[in-house]
Amino acid sequence: MGQLNRNMRKMAMVRISDVFQVTFLLPRRRASLKVERRRMLTTLRIKNLALVTDLTIELRPGYNVITGETGAGKSILIGALNLILGERADRSLIRSGSDACAVEAIFDVCRLKAPLKRFLEENGLEPCEQDELVLKRTVTIAGANRQFVNGSPTTLSVLATIGEWLVDIHGPHEHQSLLHPARQMTILDAFGNLENLRESFGELVRRVAHLKRRKRHW
Repeated sequence: MGQLNRNMRKMAMVRISDVFQVTFLLPRRRASLKVERRRMLTTLRIKNLALVTDLTIELRPGYNVITGETGAGKSILIGALNLILGERADRSLIRSGSDACAVEAIFDVCRLKAPLKRFLEENGLEPCEQDELVLKRTVTIAGANRQFVNGSPTTLSVLATIGEWLVDIHGPHEHQSLLHPARQMTILDAFGNLENLRESFGELVRRVAHLKRRKRHW
């Protein structure tokens, strides 16, 4: 029984470390919990979406849980995130009596390994300030959709590409990134610690493509 209890405590410590990103000192010393800056989504603002008139959610570092009974509005938050991730919008989501709805999200990207900076430059978008990425999506009753990245207007496909790097929603019949071959390759590269080599190879591929385009115009 004593061995079983020790194993259960060990499992609990591993789970806490995975969820909260905490650091434990040596077992015989006084334990110290240090919550690191590992937030991704920091702020979510929703306006005139479904039943929500105006809502701002500030998320704190660590493990955030939003609970509620059926019909409390939890699915509205997921719907808002899906809009930010580039999912196609449905005008029926707009709150009754409103002409448009808007969703804005702020992400802390200081630890994001994806090539976000280069991607923003290549698509003519404003860079992140203080490691904050600001995404915004508006949908009008007339069917017009506008997307913004750090204040710069962009396309839905660009927004969807960025969204793939930021959020992974797991649930029944929801988006599962593990089914995407590109995501599978990313996981394999991470497992083999090949991210830097992949970036170097990608840069060579882009240079070769650039030289081929120049050659065609000679």
